[in-house]
Amino acid sequence: AAADTSGKIVKVYDDNGEIYSCQIDGDIIRISLNQNGYLVVLSYMNPDYRIQVFDNKGQEITKREEKSEGVYPLDVDISDDNRVMAVSYADTSDVEVVGKILFFYTYKEDGKGYADAMFSAVQKDDEFITEVEYMDGNKLICIGDRNIYAFDLWGNELWTKPITLLSSDIST
Repeated sequence: AAADTSGKIVKVYDDNGEIYSCQIDGDIIRISLNQNGYLVVLSYMNPDYRIQVFDNKGQEITKREEKSEGVYPLDVDISDDNRVMAVSYADTSDVEVVGKILFFYTYKEDGKGYADAMFSAVQKDDEFITEVEYMDGNKLICIGDRNIYAFDLWGNELWTKPITLLSSDIST
């Protein structure tokens, strides 16, 4: 997948050329493509954010509007089974920053009975979770400014590894 930051079009390619393209209303911030060709796009539409998921033919299957003041989506990814979208947020609405990872079903039928199709959430106080990425086996790896985390498809934490700098890594 290819898109210009702050652009309006995402194009998805395979070895034979373009498969599909998507016109996005807002300015593109982040995109993520899974191994099946499903695309998730995070865009900014002043003053709100929009998250859209497209299937492997370029058809929109879900859309979220993010309108909470002081809560900013940072990254998005979609699981390789196409069913779950993970979104990392920085919540600055209180005194300390809170990093959040929210898990949403991508298909309406899976999300029935859940508010906004959100079925799980993780909160990490005083930490920015800037990157989320599904790996093989639908394991979600999240990189923060203090730790690296792994979660299963349902938002259960599998492990945490602190990020540490050696004194030799810091230049004066």
